[in-house]
Amino acid sequence: MSLSPEQRLVVVTNPYSSRASGIKRDVMDRLEDERMTVTELPVPDFPTRAENIQALGQSIQAGDRLLIAGGDGTANTVINAYMEADADHSAGVEIGFLGFGNANDLASTFTRAEARKDPVELAEASHIVPVHPLDISVNGIHSIYAMGYASAGEVMATVGAQAFHNPKHRAAMQNGRLHPLHGTGAVLRSKHQHGHLQPLPPFRRPGDSELHTDTIDTIALNIPHMSLLVRDRARYYDTNEFRRIELARRQLLAMTGLVASALVNLIPTKEPLVTLPGTTTSNETLLFTRPVTVPLQVDGEFHKLSRVRTLSIAKNQSPDAKVVNVVHTADNT
Repeated sequence: MSLSPEQRLVVVTNPYSSRASGIKRDVMDRLEDERMTVTELPVPDFPTRAENIQALGQSIQAGDRLLIAGGDGTANTVINAYMEADADHSAGVEIGFLGFGNANDLASTFTRAEARKDPVELAEASHIVPVHPLDISVNGIHSIYAMGYASAGEVMATVGAQAFHNPKHRAAMQNGRLHPLHGTGAVLRSKHQHGHLQPLPPFRRPGDSELHTDTIDTIALNIPHMSLLVRDRARYYDTNEFRRIELARRQLLAMTGLVASALVNLIPTKEPLVTLPGTTTSNETLLFTRPVTVPLQVDGEFHKLSRVRTLSIAKNQSPDAKVVNVVHTADNT
């Protein structure tokens, strides 16, 4: 077993995950059957995200191996807690993804399918990969970290995330009663609630005089795929670069259909489904012409950013930058 005697094995659970009912049977009981000493750490449920991140960061101990039994949203909370925790809590922490959610891009990237079904393999794995997360700032002030991707705009953020979190849709997911029409209905409800989809407010990029007025979404991709939709054969997570993909208005119909399919997991997972032009970069900065509200989806979580003049997505270039030490068991990445 690769865990040292000083390390805690901690399973971070999300009681509100659509697959929460299987966590005790498939994770906790399985580890205890192997006579492993396990600490369960439920994600806090305070009124604000900042309070949850702070409380979780204080519950982590240096050297912990954290197995995340939740989806990408739960994982994002854990990653932000780890990144913002001081060294007394975060030094030597290792993080593995079991994928007990509906959006499991991180688990699909770093954990092979067999290990997602058997947490013992992930608990004992010895291969660790340093992952450089995306650092998202608003008006020059840090806002949030993202492991997999960040998408600013209407389709991926407003429609995708809002439809995904619709109570009726989540209830159908939890009870296994999904039908293709559920995805389409969720998208249509979200579009009805939010009106006609609009492009991002006009923006420029540093050093570029072009005023962008037709951009629906701009995506920063740090892992090989995003919510089953956007794919790339390259991997960026262990480098100081990521891929920037810009969606124009003419791609709106196709992407809306893909979002509907993704909401019911109808999209195949082996081959790239969408090939979109992109640019490899280490920094994406949008300079808006006035203070605006920007919808942002980060690892499956929806955020609404207010009074944004500058939105920046970057990866820390410093040699001593803090990274996420990921337990890696995937076969080919």
